[in-house]
Order: sequence, then C-alpha cells, then structure tokens
Amino acid sequence: MKASVSLNARPLFRALCGLLFTCTALLAMPRRADAQVYVSQTTAGVVSEYDEKTGEVINASFITGLNGPNELRLSREVLFIANDAGSVGTYDAKTGAAINPSFITGTSFAPIGLALSGDDLFVANGNDGTVGQYDAKTGNVINATFITGLASPSPCGLGRLGNSLFVTDTVGNVLGKYSAKTGKSSGTVAVTYPYGIAFSGNKLFVGAKNKDGDGFTIAEYDAKTVKVIKADFITGLSYPWQIAVLGDKLFVTNGGAGTVGEYDAKTGKVINGAFISGLADPFGIVVKAQSK
Repeated sequence: MKASVSLNARPLFRALCGLLFTCTALLAMPRRADAQVYVSQTTAGVVSEYDEKTGEVINASFITGLNGPNELRLSREVLFIANDAGSVGTYDAKTGAAINPSFITGTSFAPIGLALSGDDLFVANGNDGTVGQYDAKTGNVINATFITGLASPSPCGLGRLGNSLFVTDTVGNVLGKYSAKTGKSSGTVAVTYPYGIAFSGNKLFVGAKNKDGDGFTIAEYDAKTVKVIKADFITGLSYPWQIAVLGDKLFVTNGGAGTVGEYDAKTGKVINGAFISGLADPFGIVVKAQSK
C-alpha cells in the first residue's frame, strides 16, 4: 500500500513543482507599469518607454527604425510619431508594433509638431512654415495649409486647448493663438526662441530662452489671455524641446542635457531634474495615465 501511495503521488508532485516553477518565472519577468512615459530620441531613431513613477526603463527600444523622430501624441492606444524625414506614423501604444509608419507623407514635408482635436490631427510642417489639418483616423488631408505665414522652418511647438491652437514660431520669436476650427489668428505674443507647449487647466507652459538669452526656461501663461504669469517658472534647462503634463507633474525633455526632468506643475519646483538620463537627443514626450 505504501508503494502504491508513493507512485500515485509522483504525478501530483511533478504538477506542483511545475506550477511553482511557472509562478517563479512569472514573478521574475519585468512588469509593465500602469503608467508610461514615451520619449523620442532623435539621434538614436527610437522611441523609448519608461515607468512614470520611477523613471526606470521599461523598453529602451520600444519603437525602432525611425528617421528623426520628434513630436509624439497619444490617442487612446495609438501613438502618433512625427519623423523629421517626412512622415507621421502610427503605432500601437501597448506593444510598439507599427500600425502605419506612413500614415501621413508628402513632398517638402518635415513634420515637427502635432496636436489632436477630436478626429483632427494638426501637423506643423518645418519646411514651409505651415500647419496642416488631417483626418486622425485615415490620415487624409483636410487642409494642408490650415495655418500659414509662419517663419519657415520654424513652427515647432503645437498644442490645443478647447477651440484654440497654440503655435510656437521659433525663428519668428512669437507664440501664436489660432482658432482650431478656422485657422484664423487671434494674436501673437513675443517670445524668444519658443519651443515646447503644454497645458494644465487654463495654464499654458512654454519652453523658451530666458530674458537674458543665455539659458532656457519654462514660462507660465494664462491660456485665455496669453499673458505671462511667471516668466521663469522653471529655470536651468537645456533646450526644453517638449513638455508633457500628468496631474500635478510636468515632464520636460532637455535636449542639451540628454535628460527628462520632473517638476511640480503648480510651483515649478524641481522634483527630479534627471528623472530619466542618458538619452540621445531627447525631443518628444507623452505620458500615458494609469488605467482605471
């Protein structure tokens, strides 16, 4: 009887060992964070993925084979990537798999800024100083010259708040406000070398040179009036190409330092100036919030 019990127990023992091994292996596997930070590295031609809370690498080669990736935008699970070489591609934000690398293309097309408004995707073209309007679902052209008259090749930062589009004209040294429905201008504000744009409520954040012209800052504006609240909201930056907001945090790509800095969106206080480091010309940034 004892021998019979021992033989019968062996298959169960092996099954339990297999289950234990599987559980151990699963625990050892890297876990995907609930909230991610996506950063484009222009020189390396990649988009990398990081943990929003810790800055730790999730996947340094999340999307590869890009040609001058700069601005990023996220719509649900679709990641839009502007390639300076002449295309806007779409990718799966969960897996990094290509959906359509040539979602928008064109001659004399150097996309460098992106903004979403419902089913409209606005693209700043660095080659001709225009902002084009495209169908965000199909990539079809709605109006390639939705906004014109910008100093070429300078429209860089592009952002939408409500029915307004904000465009930074880097060569022209102005920040412009336009209707997201008609493209009509509602005025400009003089800003020295403006670049990245982000919003938190009715506050507008713009990366630009400081008043002395010897460094870079993030300036804080009232988005309705486009009046300065605090010109040196965040200081000590090095080419703040793009800005992302998540809750009470600002994330800024510092192209000159190869870092992403983390800041308090209410006070401008540094949380971690090198939240992510060791990057090759970081440019675009987007933060995916934690799923509920």
